[in-house]
Amino acid sequence: AGLVHCTAGEEMTQARRWIGHDRVRVAPLLFDLSSFRDLPGPEPALARIPSAARDATRLLFLSRLHPIKRLELVIDALAILTRSQPDAPHLIVAGTAEDPAYERSLRERAAAAGLAERVHFIGFISGLEKVSLYQACDLFIVPSGHENFGYVHFEALAAGTPALVTRGVQTWSELVATGGADLVEDSAEAIARAIPPRLTSGKSAMGAARDATFATLDADRVSRLYAGMYDAAREHSPNPRQAPAPATR
Repeated sequence: AGLVHCTAGEEMTQARRWIGHDRVRVAPLLFDLSSFRDLPGPEPALARIPSAARDATRLLFLSRLHPIKRLELVIDALAILTRSQPDAPHLIVAGTAEDPAYERSLRERAAAAGLAERVHFIGFISGLEKVSLYQACDLFIVPSGHENFGYVHFEALAAGTPALVTRGVQTWSELVATGGADLVEDSAEAIARAIPPRLTSGKSAMGAARDATFATLDADRVSRLYAGMYDAAREHSPNPRQAPAPATR
């Protein structure tokens, strides 16, 4: 390969063990954040949130429901919090599972922990409602076991909502650098300890993190990075073999 493209610094660190050369570049994935520039406010999403959670502090898990996303850690962390805090947050779960049995197991896990009235599964959400839901919640948590580039973490920051990330999210260093995300160890106990301080700091200081997110993922900036990568790849690539001449009779 003339060049290897990684989407995050941590992904590059892992990939270097297998590549065998130093022609590696990091550039984020290109995606459209235009719908996050003029935020709609929390009201459009509130209709999807059960009334029990509307006046509460809200955690948000927004992703497909799959074991690699580790919603179990968030449910278990909330169970730990409720044992010491009667006013512990509610958890909004936005997303669906391909495997109904797995989604059922998550609901049963919440119920077994006494959280049936505190964990709210609201299904798939998109468009303006999704942007509004980020705004309607106080803290975003998707502690994936592996995620080379998770759009949702950057979307949360673009909506002005802080996030907790684990090392399985390969963009964790970029997210933490904005000031809008905190790195936590991937255990329910660590997540439970990290939630109250981040909720206390609130969303008032998220302006700088939001600006940094838009600057990092600016489409023109990322496009220039891609153009530079392809220029570098062309410089390092071997000359393609000359096509054989067509057969003649």
